[in-house]
Amino acid sequence: MPKIVADQDALYDVTFNNGRTFYQFKIKDLELVEPKYNYELWFVQRTPYDFVVQQRKPFLVVSPKCTYDGINDQYFPFGFLNEGGAIMDTWDGGYTGNVPEPDYTNMTETFYDDRRLKSENE
Repeated sequence: MPKIVADQDALYDVTFNNGRTFYQFKIKDLELVEPKYNYELWFVQRTPYDFVVQQRKPFLVVSPKCTYDGINDQYFPFGFLNEGGAIMDTWDGGYTGNVPEPDYTNMTETFYDDRRLKSENE
């Protein structure tokens, strides 16, 4: 959000369904705040009637990195190791682009035999 908005306390219309309905928000509610952590560990006490959250501990995972799956366009929940033991940044499924082409010049197998068709039609 730009910092030079005329009125920080004004209500702004926001739509989530291509203009069919609008919802009003303040500019501070529209700003994305990135947390300094990406996971939380919850300590929960189980009672006969409910689960009571005792404490939440946020933490940030910085290593090891996960490997990016270039085929499915998403991250794996784990990392692939290369031959040297280092974590790979991307994984392409092992596809190198080299497709072996069979040599059809020395084939002994018959793909199509028109003599069989002639005998069936007679």
